Amino acid sequence: MKIEIETIGTIQSPYHNTAEIPRQGVLEPHVEGRVILYEAYHPGLDGLAQFTHAVLIFYFHQSGDARLQGTPPGADKPRGVFAIRSPHRPNHLGLSVVEIKDLRKDGFIFTGVDMLDGTPVVDIKPYVKMVDSRNSKDPFFQGSH
Repeated sequence: MKIEIETIGTIQSPYHNTAEIPRQGVLEPHVEGRVILYEAYHPGLDGLAQFTHAVLIFYFHQSGDARLQGTPPGADKPRGVFAIRSPHRPNHLGLSVVEIKDLRKDGFIFTGVDMLDGTPVVDIKPYVKMVDSRNSKDPFFQGSH
């Protein structure tokens, strides 16, 4: 089945090549980026101000060929792509949890940047700790193992 996904905006980032990007945004917690949505999607930001974090789903537009195996930093052997966070994925989709610093009418400023400048955004979801953390100490997940 073929699926088409429209981009809803882009990311402004201080990183202009892949060598500059931290492996995870939490490793450079003070670096800021910005989501800029296309005008048609501005109304979709309504209500996001009640959240401190968001999940950005984006397209690895410079990742090249997909690879089904890769060796993550610090590992001694390859793993399947679905067990690592490599950008070289079959559909080139990335996901990052970012901290919302300043909501604007056309997007927001965030920290937790681990994507290139100009990265296409395909979706934004609020980060909801009770649902997204999967921490076994959260009452929501007790007894669901």
